Amino acid sequence: MWMLVIRVLSFILGLYINYVTFLSIIEVLVVPRAIKNDLFMNWAWFINSLFNLRIRLLKNPTYEQKDQILVFGSPLVMVSASFMWLILIMIGYAFLYYGLGVGTFWESFKTSGSQLLTLGSVSLDVSIPLVLLMFSEAMVGMVTVAVIIAYLPTIYAAFSQREHLVTKLEVSAGNPPSSDTLLIRIFRINSGANNSDEIRANLHQFWLDWEDWFSSINESHTSLLALAFFRSPKPHHSWVTAAGVVLDAAALMNAVVDLPHDGQADLCIHAGYVALRDISASLGLS
Repeated sequence: MWMLVIRVLSFILGLYINYVTFLSIIEVLVVPRAIKNDLFMNWAWFINSLFNLRIRLLKNPTYEQKDQILVFGSPLVMVSASFMWLILIMIGYAFLYYGLGVGTFWESFKTSGSQLLTLGSVSLDVSIPLVLLMFSEAMVGMVTVAVIIAYLPTIYAAFSQREHLVTKLEVSAGNPPSSDTLLIRIFRINSGANNSDEIRANLHQFWLDWEDWFSSINESHTSLLALAFFRSPKPHHSWVTAAGVVLDAAALMNAVVDLPHDGQADLCIHAGYVALRDISASLGLS
């Protein structure tokens, strides 16, 4: 009697583990919308806490040293999350097998690992429900790996698109960038222009490009939440810093620069405000 109760509870626990795991995979990798998944966020916090511990063990670390350590944080979160999901699926199915009467729990675990990694075969003397469960785990394993493989190129394509203007900003705003340097260089570069109309046209295009950039990161960083934590290739580059510099420059441009008011700068500011607000809300920061 007690063994039957244990088997039933084991089956229910296996269903719950698989439900939580599948929900995490779908919300993080599949759904194109900002959904804060607790399992993934807790795992990301755990991995990042290890890197923060590594930094605390250093004696008076420089910013460059911190950046060199933290640059591995987000990529490792994504790679390790893949293993975490697969291990949870393996454990969940092990409880399901045990609930259906597959010997000891260790035998159930070995059966689960064999089916998930498509290494084993199905015996002819097992029941139909057990055969279907084995087939389902093999399919789940392949689909999960396929989704993860498809996800990584997507996130790195969005990362490359984000970093294009961030890297380009160094030319006009310095490294690290600043809003006053940005405006001064723009006016120096255009000092040979025949009139202010050409300067205004160049600035108008600059604000337009960054308005498009803000709209792009609003879409990518809310649907791919992990992307917000990916650090730029250079230590003093940051998409957050770049956004702040451009917004400050647009505000200064319309507030203190002796040129006719440019409505495109206002649109750039509004696009930036909306993007940063939406990303912060998606990450639970506001």
